[in-house]
Formats: sequence, C-alpha cells, structure tokens
Amino acid sequence: MEDHGDHGHAYPARWLPHTYEAPLPTHFSSTNGHIVIFNDGDGSVLWIREASLGNPANAAKMIVPENMIAHHGAATWLKSNLLAVTYT
Repeated sequence: MEDHGDHGHAYPARWLPHTYEAPLPTHFSSTNGHIVIFNDGDGSVLWIREASLGNPANAAKMIVPENMIAHHGAATWLKSNLLAVTYT
C-alpha cells in the first residue's frame, strides 16, 4: 500500500518516462482516457492518451492555441479528437 496521508494506493508509485514544465498553476482534466492539462501561466495545453503514459515513445503533445494569453482557464477533451479551451 502506498500511503499519501489523506488517501492510499494498492500499488507502488512509479515514474513516467517524460517530464513537462509549464508556468503554474495548472488544471487537470481526464475524460474517456484522455489527459488534458491547462497551464494558466501561458495558456498552453498538454494532451496525452492515458494508455500512452508508460511508453517512452509516446510523448504528450503541447498545444499553444493561436492568440492565447495567460489566464485562469481550463481545457477538456471532447469526442472526435477535439479540445475545448477557455479564452479570455
């Protein structure tokens, strides 16, 4: 059991093969096997399929929408491989 104080996991934590950096804060969304992270500090979006996380060959895609500026926002995955992203 991996104990995190307020919750636990029945399996040990493991490191993923990639790291990503973006200005904070960030907002995490997971929908139908797609992970989307919105970065308030620059308005960028990080997207990856959950099933790809452990594979070193499958890096997440960093998306910077056109005319995006830093703001407190969010993004989520929609059907047909579309993303919904907030703008100011």
